[in-house]
Amino acid sequence: MKYQTVYSESIRGRSLFITLLSPVLFLAPDVYLRDVEKLWTDELIIESSWKRYMTKLLEEWGNVILWVHVHFAL
Repeated sequence: MKYQTVYSESIRGRSLFITLLSPVLFLAPDVYLRDVEKLWTDELIIESSWKRYMTKLLEEWGNVILWVHVHFAL
């Protein structure tokens, strides 16, 4: 859920480090940053939205860890 800002939209630049590293990480930092920017409106985060996002993220990371564990344990 995206809430509307009362301020004009500001575009934040990416650091050189993230810009160079992001393709190596299959653009995951960009995806996560876009998700957080949707949650972070006027420098505020709605707690219920944040909890839903973190639950989804932890489940996703848990699946990745399980996949890596299964494939590299063989």
